[in-house]
Amino acid sequence: MKKSSCIAAALFFSLLFSVGYYPADQTGIALFAQESSYKPDTALFDKKQKDVMDYYLLMPRDFFKSIYKKPHEFTSVQESRMKAVRIKDTENGYLRLENFLTDDAGFLESYAEIKVFKKTGGGDIIAVFNTNCGPSECGRLCSTNLAFYELNGKTWKDISKNMIGEVPQDRIKKEYLKKMNRQFCGDTYPVVYKLSPKENTVKLIVDPGHSNSSEEITLFKYTWVKNSFRPE
Repeated sequence: MKKSSCIAAALFFSLLFSVGYYPADQTGIALFAQESSYKPDTALFDKKQKDVMDYYLLMPRDFFKSIYKKPHEFTSVQESRMKAVRIKDTENGYLRLENFLTDDAGFLESYAEIKVFKKTGGGDIIAVFNTNCGPSECGRLCSTNLAFYELNGKTWKDISKNMIGEVPQDRIKKEYLKKMNRQFCGDTYPVVYKLSPKENTVKLIVDPGHSNSSEEITLFKYTWVKNSFRPE
């Protein structure tokens, strides 16, 4: 890989993490100052059977930071959250939220997915995936933050460490070469994590923009079975 490509890729992903999302313990005070003004409907906390929209409206804003253009454009009323919803499948517990981020370096596409996974014996696991995509010398590249939560009473608990993590780059490279039968120009491969409206799965797929196939090319797939994700 050329030195300029490495530098460009490094700057791109540095930009994604600085603009798109932040770990909860590193949240900037100025960036999320308006989050304190968001007041969810407290009656939803007491609702016994919550659907994906209920969970979405009860989440703090920083669960899906990537869908907002700029902090000062965020308004705390419920209608502002509804405007971000592009796909709603309440029956299957799925939402896709879309918006866009822009900056001096160019254009970034951003979206978030929320999926409710039912636990045997009762209770829900809520997956929240934030994906940011942008240009590089190798074409469009994406980065996804995977997070999983439980809502206990009125308290959100991050249980991501007990779920699945990001697939290591060496495994991605091996599977990409196997499925695509070609090298990629950079060290970061064009893949996207995906939640499904219809399936209880987490997939790592080849970014459709880099695929010559009209069908989805899945590199890794995990299916929700008996309270855990099982690789296929």
